[in-house]
Amino acid sequence: MSAVPPKCLHCKRDLRYDLAHLRYRCPACDASDAPADIWRTGGKALGRQVARLLHQVEQWLGK
Repeated sequence: MSAVPPKCLHCKRDLRYDLAHLRYRCPACDASDAPADIWRTGGKALGRQVARLLHQVEQWLGK
């Protein structure tokens, strides 16, 4: 069974693993996977809310 890559919370595209940063990154909007990891491993409803908030904070901080 193959692993399904996480989706970007911003543009909904598949994230790609970036070996330089050891994280998943979105090739379209350059978002990282930190919020996506929380969504995948935590409770879905709470995880989605937390992931959206963290993604917005990362964008606001310019990460």
